[in-house]
Amino acid sequence: MALHAVGVSFASRHPVRSSPELVPAYVDAFTAASWHRPLRYFLGIIDAPKPAPRRPGVLKTKTLRAELAELLTSDGLSTVTLLTSAKNDDRFAAFTAQTHLEPHYEFVRAYGRHYLNDEVLPAMDRWVLDMLAFAVTAKAAHGIVTVMNEDGAAAEVSYTGRSRDGRDLHPFPDEFERMCRVQREIGTKYVRFPRWGTMYSREHVDALGGVQRILDVVRPAVVRDLGDAIYFQLTEGVATAMSAEAMQKQRLFTELAGALLPPVGARS
Repeated sequence: MALHAVGVSFASRHPVRSSPELVPAYVDAFTAASWHRPLRYFLGIIDAPKPAPRRPGVLKTKTLRAELAELLTSDGLSTVTLLTSAKNDDRFAAFTAQTHLEPHYEFVRAYGRHYLNDEVLPAMDRWVLDMLAFAVTAKAAHGIVTVMNEDGAAAEVSYTGRSRDGRDLHPFPDEFERMCRVQREIGTKYVRFPRWGTMYSREHVDALGGVQRILDVVRPAVVRDLGDAIYFQLTEGVATAMSAEAMQKQRLFTELAGALLPPVGARS
């Protein structure tokens, strides 16, 4: 299981740079105790022409929270990322926050992934709960929690495809391509393809017939009210997220959500 990962991606209309009241929630997400290895290596995307507030590198533990707060509100960065290390190995984890809205986009995203193996598996349900708690505080309107191969999880949460020898490494390449083509309209006109954990806005849940309709058709094991959205989890925990039961429920959810999913050939 060493080459699998749990990924999360949440979208909010409230950028942290212009919503200082959200800074503590973001800092808590980056520093949650449920990360099996602490995130300390900083990378950022510069918001030109502003100067970068600091170079990539390891943040000191004693000042980590304070430095994070400054980075998240800096007008010199468009994204803030913390990683376990600069090396992408089989014990890799990372979390990224877009700090302000990009032109023509309605949402900012916060997304991350955590490596999955037998050692960390028992703790991953706690990590998922911590990430969902962040989604509530960040006022996320839609998102996903996915469990799949590491390359697929990385692509799924970041909308950045990965391939090897001409082969797409995402386990659902057609679905992924359809979402990428209409990325700006995901959360408004369209919804993401359902995954193990699926978070839809209340408006989209109503459009699918409401919570009860989803319960009747999909039979998710967990349903959570996350404020601006409703969260549906196919099985009780990460340990069964790639089971035959989960895959069957994902297919049922995909069929139910069909009218709101990006159609073949659509582009933003």
